[in-house]
Amino acid sequence: MPIALKPTQRKALIEQCRMHYESMKASRGDWESRHEHRWQRFYADPSLRPEGPWADAPKIFTTHTRRTTERIQAELWQALFGNDDSLMQEPFGEEDVIRAELATRFHRWTLTSAINDTERGGWNYLGQMAILDALIDGVSILKVYPWKTPWPAPATGGRWLETLIRIDVVDQTYFLTPPGVTGVQYPDCPYLAEEMYLRYDDLRRRKASGWKVPDEEALHRETRELSPKEMADRELHGETSEELEEQILLVGSYERFVLDEKNGLEEDVVVHWYPRADPEGEEAFASAERLIDLFSQPDRPRRPYFPIVIWPLPHQWRGLNVPDRLEVPQDTINRLLEQMINYGDI
Repeated sequence: MPIALKPTQRKALIEQCRMHYESMKASRGDWESRHEHRWQRFYADPSLRPEGPWADAPKIFTTHTRRTTERIQAELWQALFGNDDSLMQEPFGEEDVIRAELATRFHRWTLTSAINDTERGGWNYLGQMAILDALIDGVSILKVYPWKTPWPAPATGGRWLETLIRIDVVDQTYFLTPPGVTGVQYPDCPYLAEEMYLRYDDLRRRKASGWKVPDEEALHRETRELSPKEMADRELHGETSEELEEQILLVGSYERFVLDEKNGLEEDVVVHWYPRADPEGEEAFASAERLIDLFSQPDRPRRPYFPIVIWPLPHQWRGLNVPDRLEVPQDTINRLLEQMINYGDI
């Protein structure tokens, strides 16, 4: 449930979120352009080839980077998730025998349906995309959190699994961390945020859960361009349109904030807010909730973000990844092929 905050608390919390948000965006440097460049190289985009050292040189872009990355991805997937022996499982006790059949049915259904919210192949698709993102970006982020079914639970009695798990692969284009972090949990990462682009109708539906959603005129709407990765995903699933509706930028910030001013203790909160709204007005604030209420853990509140490190380098959050390591030999092969064409050998 959203926390009821005083106006002064809301203002202080949004100011803190804005300050951290600007710090995280500044710490990214040119990462967004490098991220786009890597995906273009992965898909062997000929437009990336510079002009050759001679007139009318051909623009060749071979697919060694993509083939190598896909092979590593397939081998990692097979090694990590290719069979049940590679998954950590807890044994059943005698008290679980009665519930075994029900648990088995839900286990199978969850792996094929519950995390398949995007209709893209369930766990198989999400797992392979996580590995692929990790290979291309250095670090991939999985978001794991409880998922409520869109249909109501049974009204009376019966056996019912109350908590289902949803897993998303978070695109690092919209994932923000402060400089120098060594993980995604506190205190390794003091605060973090995730950007989301939503339609106004999506926001309006959240009013029922206590969110503050100002009038549409008070929110800045924009039409953003699709990244090469998003365009490739659309083509992969047969979506030909590249047009996007006007959307509203929403930021979900994970912060530590003093809610009870009497005891002065900081608590982990999740704040959703509109960065393009009037900074002096009340429109920027959407909701604030305790992390422990959203993601209940027995020991301490933890954020639902988990990194998959495929090619780590010491003291680096985003290391030199496979496509970058292949860039020099790939360009060398490209130049040799161009010379052979130029001299008429092939």
